[in-house]
Amino acid sequence: MTSLEKANTIKIGKVFYDDHCERDLIAPTIIHQTKTHYFIDGTDNEALRELLSDADYYKEHSWFDTNLFGLCRSAATTHAAIFKHLKSMDAEDVVNTPNLYVKKHPRRGY
Repeated sequence: MTSLEKANTIKIGKVFYDDHCERDLIAPTIIHQTKTHYFIDGTDNEALRELLSDADYYKEHSWFDTNLFGLCRSAATTHAAIFKHLKSMDAEDVVNTPNLYVKKHPRRGY
């Protein structure tokens, strides 16, 4: 993978992405995969917005059944990874919308 490809990819967990795709929703293209992660295309704005919106819905796991805790945590980390990628690219129109708020991690600071 070249440095340009690395800059345009987002590393996310497989759990939420697979669930998102099982519901036949638009999803970014997988560029590379490991045992537990996908590296997705960070340039497909429509697919990223769809995945980000879905992750935003599922990331608040407090009102879901406890059986969905893993999926909700995966959604939260997916949301944070996409948010961080968009913030690094200065995508202000996406990042500054109120429904895309992400709580900062206490140790990592993002």
